[in-house]
Amino acid sequence: MLGVTGTQSAIWKNLREMLPSSEKLFEANAGTIPLDLDRYLICTGFLAGKALRDISDPDAIATWMINYVHVAQLCDRIFEANDLARIVVLGSESGFAGSHDMAYAGAKAALHLYIRTKELFRTQMLIGIAPHIISDSGMTERRSDYAATIARGAGTRLGRWITAREVAKVAHWALYEASSFSSNT
Repeated sequence: MLGVTGTQSAIWKNLREMLPSSEKLFEANAGTIPLDLDRYLICTGFLAGKALRDISDPDAIATWMINYVHVAQLCDRIFEANDLARIVVLGSESGFAGSHDMAYAGAKAALHLYIRTKELFRTQMLIGIAPHIISDSGMTERRSDYAATIARGAGTRLGRWITAREVAKVAHWALYEASSFSSNT
């Protein structure tokens, strides 16, 4: 059974289409998801989209709590209760490269450190996916500079940004095919 948080995300909507109809799903928020499922996709996130000088305290707190603390707490609860759990977490390249919204980048950097250093037991698995700009995600589509952002994608090596479907394919591989040796990356 696959448990999912962030069920409004374009990544989840694409991954769902890749699953066999026999796959049982549990869509929930982090506070209500069972701890005994086989697999988890955690793709909740919050982006205020503001520079540090402009972000309000409530948005800064929400950024930290939603993008790092709540995710790490959920993973800890799952791993304490479930020796066989496979968890895929959506991070962001911002956690490595920085961002206009450095509160978001800092929270994702903390999340990436957690993923790399979390001590796991036997076949437990934790993989983070850290895409750059996802052209068809709500986070990108809601940007005030959406047209300019998409235009910048034309200057990348592939001439575009990654799609939610491409990210979903990586998540599918990590959840269903990856060896436990792929963990903590």
